[in-house]
Amino acid sequence: MSGRLASRPAMCVSSGGEDRNTARGFLGWRMVAIAAVTQNVAVGLTFGSFGTLVLAIEERFATTRTLSALGISLVILIYSLSAPLISPLIARTSIRRVLTTGALLGATGYCLLPLAGSIGQFLGIFALLISPGFLLLGVIPSNILASNWFVLQQGRALGFVTMPVFVMLVPMISAWGLHHYGLTAVLVGVGLAHLLVLPLMPFVIDRPEQIGQQPLGHADGIARAEIQQLLPWRTLLARPALWLVTLAVGIVVGGGVLKAAHMVPLIMGQGWSLEEASFLFALSGGTGIVGAMAFGWLADRSGPGRALAANSVVQGLVWFIFLQPAPYWLLVLDAVVVGACGGGIAAAQGVLLTRLFGPRNFAQVMGMVTMFTVPFTFGAAPLASALFDATHSYWTPIALQIAGFALAAIIFLILQARGAAQLPNMER
Repeated sequence: MSGRLASRPAMCVSSGGEDRNTARGFLGWRMVAIAAVTQNVAVGLTFGSFGTLVLAIEERFATTRTLSALGISLVILIYSLSAPLISPLIARTSIRRVLTTGALLGATGYCLLPLAGSIGQFLGIFALLISPGFLLLGVIPSNILASNWFVLQQGRALGFVTMPVFVMLVPMISAWGLHHYGLTAVLVGVGLAHLLVLPLMPFVIDRPEQIGQQPLGHADGIARAEIQQLLPWRTLLARPALWLVTLAVGIVVGGGVLKAAHMVPLIMGQGWSLEEASFLFALSGGTGIVGAMAFGWLADRSGPGRALAANSVVQGLVWFIFLQPAPYWLLVLDAVVVGACGGGIAAAQGVLLTRLFGPRNFAQVMGMVTMFTVPFTFGAAPLASALFDATHSYWTPIALQIAGFALAAIIFLILQARGAAQLPNMER
């Protein structure tokens, strides 16, 4: 783990690399499809269902909004603190084993939730089973799998992986199941749905070098030294760019966590029904599908820092809608725009990390940034809950988040300049 160039022959640039990809049939897009399924199962089932179930959890255990919404924050906390472990774990085992273990843990945890006799037991299952399952099945291993296969078109590949299809579907299904069958049935259904990924696991290939292929665009010689250079964690920690990324990403992603945990209660607090609120949540997930592809493409073409800055500005403007009760058509507009922006963050972030630190450091840096954003990702939802309990209004947390978006946009533009200076544009 020094700053020396990696000596693995599979990573050497070869003029015949693209020919080998063609001859064997390039499997990178197949890995992208598998990663899209695993990420959707982990993120979609956990975040897509939780917002719909918050009030039912609160009612079952006769608890506060703060405690009933704490489950999703525990997932984020444990995921964030443990994220740096994913890269060495994959190196010791394989992405396939990591994903399989995550699916089994998630399925077990959700099927055990109906047996919880108190809110403490309920949150304990989230901490001990569901959170580790989310870590091993979700964002980081899925993004690593896809990014391993691409130098060019990385933004588009990660955009496909991060399309929140399940975030669109799960809220509607959860609301329908909650109305007709109750909380227990929905929780068990979410658990069983985690098993959908198991038939795909035999087809997972960690890296193209394992089957004699190369990442798409590798043979073009783009950023060859950066592709091979693996930096130690001390060197990465000494780079100011790492801390700027952490601050900006933490602000934006923390806003997404806040929205996921509180959108349904917030909408219902303005007088709309559970079905209407769940529809907006689902609509937001649906437009996130478009946003993931759009911002991934924009990151490839215009630069990831610019894409993320535009994302932050648009979100900040649209969040003004929630500062006072709004007509339903404005809530629909918010769901469409913010959903598209939220869906596009991960893809553009992945490209930004590659530009700033090099492809070989992607997995390590992604884990570090995820861990360092804990104060934002873990704190956003409970802070909003506490402010709501204290003021009986969401006005204060929403206003704070809007100011945060403005700061994040400025930081992303600074990072764009840094990244452009270090790596050339990766789009031909």
